[in-house]
Amino acid sequence: NIRNALKNGVSSFIFAFCALLVHSIFIMITSSRYNNLFAGTFDENIGQKVNKFRFRRLSLNEVLVASNCNIGGPATAAAFAGNVSKNYNLVVGATLWGTVGYAIGTSAGVMLTNFLNRML
Repeated sequence: NIRNALKNGVSSFIFAFCALLVHSIFIMITSSRYNNLFAGTFDENIGQKVNKFRFRRLSLNEVLVASNCNIGGPATAAAFAGNVSKNYNLVVGATLWGTVGYAIGTSAGVMLTNFLNRML
């Protein structure tokens, strides 16, 4: 029924847009904080940047692929990584971590369903 689809579709679209907006803002803020905090500081004594935690900086492509992996899963993240970055190590990582996310999310969903069924 088109009337029901238009009536409920608008609220679903607004919810999805808000969730994606909050996710995008959170990812961009935390990735910039990560790069500032862990990926090196400027040492006045030697006049260069030192990486005291031994972490490397995250590129924008890596952050976008990780975000896509969280939202769309391994298939869309792998396609996005191959298309955007041309770094095939990123494609493998996106596929692997997207699959791990599916496994964790499915297990958590089944456990939550069982818990809620017992409560009712």
